[in-house]
Amino acid sequence: MRNFWEGYRVFKKYHTTALNLMFHFLTSVLQIFFVICFTHTLNLLWVVLVFIIPYITDGIGHIFEGNFKKILSVSKEKKRSNSAGVSGFDNFLYRIIAFCQKVIS
Repeated sequence: MRNFWEGYRVFKKYHTTALNLMFHFLTSVLQIFFVICFTHTLNLLWVVLVFIIPYITDGIGHIFEGNFKKILSVSKEKKRSNSAGVSGFDNFLYRIIAFCQKVIS
């Protein structure tokens, strides 16, 4: 199993622009929002959106960064839905950490 910070290093390799990081941060915010909506309504649509939104917003971010095709090939090679080859929760945390670092720096 890969070390958390080693995975973060790989994540940062493919996520360098502020716009891409903003879209990835938006993914995490929307996922939190959808979970809250689900807890209030118990409508399964919100759960479905939690899993679908990364493919939309993260994809848009990579299109803006210009590495969308590269990300697809790396993800396929690692047989994961993310370029770092980590769990969805680690990827969720990477998005938040990277965006906050970009805003602070």
